[in-house]
Order: sequence, then C-alpha cells, then structure tokens
Amino acid sequence: MAGRFLMEYVAHKAKEMRRKFREREKAFFASPGKFLLFSISIIIISLTLYQAGYFDLVTSLLAVLWIIFWLNSSPMGKSFLLVASLLGFTHELIGVYFGWFSYNTALFWGVPFYILPGYGCIYWAAQNFWKNTKWLLPTRRLYPVMIAALVGFYLIDFFILNFGSAVFVNTIVLVLILLLVYQLSEQEQNLAFFVLLLTGFNEVLGTVMGAWAHYPFSLVSSVPPYVFVVWLCVALTHSLLGDRKISRRELLLGIAVFAAYSVNLIRAF
Repeated sequence: MAGRFLMEYVAHKAKEMRRKFREREKAFFASPGKFLLFSISIIIISLTLYQAGYFDLVTSLLAVLWIIFWLNSSPMGKSFLLVASLLGFTHELIGVYFGWFSYNTALFWGVPFYILPGYGCIYWAAQNFWKNTKWLLPTRRLYPVMIAALVGFYLIDFFILNFGSAVFVNTIVLVLILLLVYQLSEQEQNLAFFVLLLTGFNEVLGTVMGAWAHYPFSLVSSVPPYVFVVWLCVALTHSLLGDRKISRRELLLGIAVFAAYSVNLIRAF
C-alpha cells in the first residue's frame, strides 16, 4: 500500500513539474525581448564553439533546439523549420561545390552538419519573434526602412567590399524581391524584414569571425535567398491550410526571383 502511494505521489509530482515547465517554456517563447536576446546569444555561442573546434557540440545544440522549436510550432513554424533547413543546406552544398564560398572546417561535402538544423532554427526564431512582438511597422513605414537598408548594402559593397561589378544584376534581383514581398500581407512583410535582420546578423558575424568566406562577399547578393525562402514558407503554409490562394502573379514573381538569383550565381562562378 505504501509503495503504491509513493508511486502515485511521484507520478503526480512529475506531472506537475512537466506542466510548470511547459508553462514557463510557452511564456519564454511568447516574450519577444527575452527570446530575441536568447536567439542572438545562440548565434554567437554557436559560431564561437564552431571556431573553437567543437563541431559535434554545435550540431547537437542546434539539433536539440530544432526539436524543441518543432514541439512549440504552429503550421507556419513547422514550414519554416523544414523548408529553410532543406533549402538552406542544399544551397550551401551547391555554393561550396562551385566555389562561391567555403567553410574553414567542414564534414560533409565541404559543409558542416550544423548548417542543416541551423537554417531552420534561425528562420523559426525570426518568425517566433515576429509572431509575439508588437514592433510591427505599417507598409508605408516599412518599405522606406527596407530600401534604406538596401541602399546601405549597396554603398558597403561598392566602397568597402569593392564589389561593384554585379550591381546591374543585383538591382534586377532586388526589384523582383521587393515586388514579391509586396504580395505578402503587411504583417508578413514585417516577418520578411525580421528574417533579414537576424540572418544578416548571422551572415556578417560569421564572415567577420572567419567561420566562412565568400568569393567575393556581397551584402546585396546575400539578401534574395533569405527573402525568397520567407515567401516560399508563407506561400506553402497558406496553400496547405487553404486560407489564402497564391495568385499567378505572385507565383511568376517567385519563379522570376529564383531564376534571376540562379543567373547571378552562375555569373559569380
């Protein structure tokens, strides 16, 4: 009798602990400030560990985060985890194979394994921050900010990175990107902006730390694939849920962005 009572007591306490943990976990994910600080910290820690040679630890850390994010995901969150991970890793394999960029240490055809969960995690982090934050800008304010950021990228590329040869092609790609983003709702446009900020931080920090190298590195040319994946995840989620139909114009713009970016890569090779 005493043994049965003890087992029931332990089971009850374990259930209570799981409930409290889940409540705190949900509260943490719903806190935009804390979660943004956490996301930035994870990027810095992962790159630092990678540079120190702890490759398996970085992969394990991001894989665990990927699973945790999946368990706390909406349909759009799961779309970001899957699509961003698969497309991102494929993009890295192709880029390394053709010599567009390289990693200082890699384990799988020139690409480290942590990239696979890492892409999904960083996109999910951006969409989770977007989902819970109140820092949303209306389109009339967001677009000038995005255009100003792109102009800044151009100036850095041209005067600091000495990468002015592909300005014409990059301009075409970016105009298509802006037209594609315009097809999204006002809230989803903010999502694209948050993804761009977080991935841009990771891209610049990793380059500065020497975790990877671009040949040559261009801020402008790094924008299109990130925003394209945002559109693809959003469009896929809406299609699966059936809550918004993807227009023919939007689909053609998506294909045009993919084609123009591919041409840009071929020129770089």
